[in-house]
Amino acid sequence: MAQCVGCGEKFSILPSFLPREKHFCMDIIGEIVRSACLFGNTVRGLFEITGICGRKLKSIRTVMNRIKRMGFNHPAEILTRAGVKVSGYFQEDEGFEKEPDLRTYSVVMADSENMSVWHMDYVDHVDEETLCESFEKFVEKIAFTVIGVTKDKWRPSTKALKSVFHRIWIGFCHRHFLKKLWCALSDWRKDTGCDHKEVKSA
Repeated sequence: MAQCVGCGEKFSILPSFLPREKHFCMDIIGEIVRSACLFGNTVRGLFEITGICGRKLKSIRTVMNRIKRMGFNHPAEILTRAGVKVSGYFQEDEGFEKEPDLRTYSVVMADSENMSVWHMDYVDHVDEETLCESFEKFVEKIAFTVIGVTKDKWRPSTKALKSVFHRIWIGFCHRHFLKKLWCALSDWRKDTGCDHKEVKSA
């Protein structure tokens, strides 16, 4: 361990990519991160969860360090070091983050074969210029070629992908179309009064 004389932060020197607090098993560390990122639990809630797992943490600071540590490395760096194989085909999407008084978005690229997230970014806008910058960050972290991407029909992201990844194959996901179709059929069923079997046959 070393301590920065400027900010006072302590960090591991060798190897730098290993998690701190290694006396906690990966199941406990994984449960903390999963609960925070997937279910949006509070820090106090995460602290209590570790007690349920069988090994309660001594300090909430440990939870904060674990969450903070996850943001140090790009997902592509972590997966490359872990030896995860990539297919070259990705699912790309931008998601609106529901935060009070903020309009922000998450940009994600996941491997279509094993659903591992290779790129995740947090942006203020989803215009072409911002998405180009986000995808360029991804390119800097990888040593393989992105062959193809499946996405929705958001034009700025399509243009950004074509600008950053040369000769890329782009496929449009039909999930959004199916969702709109089922909504339209549901409205039609209400208007006409027909049953579910007739809607399905339509």
